[in-house]
Amino acid sequence: MQRWLALAVACHHGHVHDGLGRTTAGAWADEAAAAGPPVTVTSETAFLMDFLPVIRRTLSRSGFPCGR
Repeated sequence: MQRWLALAVACHHGHVHDGLGRTTAGAWADEAAAAGPPVTVTSETAFLMDFLPVIRRTLSRSGFPCGR
């Protein structure tokens, strides 16, 4: 699945986009050159904590209660 997705994205970025009149890879390169590189994730743990679902539960001497 990962290989297929990577190939599909690479193929998409290499074709001329009707709305842009050029490839999306070319448009990305021009924008990156003008604005600098995009912000990247510096802490994978912080990224996961920000975007994964959270379920708050109370821990007792007998463990976590069942259910949601």
